[in-house]
Amino acid sequence: MLRTILTRNSLQPNDLKFVLMVGGSTYIPLVRNRIKELLGIPVNTDIDPTNAVVIGAAYYAGNKPLELTESATRATPQSQLKLKFSYNKASQETEEMFSAKVDGDVAGLSYRIVRDDGGYDSGLKKLTPRISEDLPLHPDTYNCFTLKILDEHNDKVPVVNEPIQIAQGKYSVAGQMLRTTSAW
Repeated sequence: MLRTILTRNSLQPNDLKFVLMVGGSTYIPLVRNRIKELLGIPVNTDIDPTNAVVIGAAYYAGNKPLELTESATRATPQSQLKLKFSYNKASQETEEMFSAKVDGDVAGLSYRIVRDDGGYDSGLKKLTPRISEDLPLHPDTYNCFTLKILDEHNDKVPVVNEPIQIAQGKYSVAGQMLRTTSAW
């Protein structure tokens, strides 16, 4: 393959100063020695072979001109919805009750609650002025959920809401002891 590349580019091995190797095979001494024997020129392994491709791609991308094209996108109507969440932020239970109050016109809208690790999805449900869901929690970890409001075309409706974050277990993420029902 090396000889084919050189021939295709009308080059001889002595036209090159050295061979710069990148990728995992660079770590194999037999591969480095075989290339040096075939071409008769030094093999450079001074750079980090696992990052060389990434850095080269970043330089290449950073020097390419950016070409913007106009796309036909549907204008997203600004939502007049206001959401107010209610849930325990720390729990020792395996499920936690989440509820929300929705102010605004909910006609034709739906919602979906998804745990960020993909382990839970409420499915698409009709949006009503009140939402109530039992959210399953992974034990001894910080569980993050996202509430999405969708229109009749299943396009996301822009609303201002914070992620739903529930620490499950004996300790919170900050290391503070969670209260237990027997302790209070």
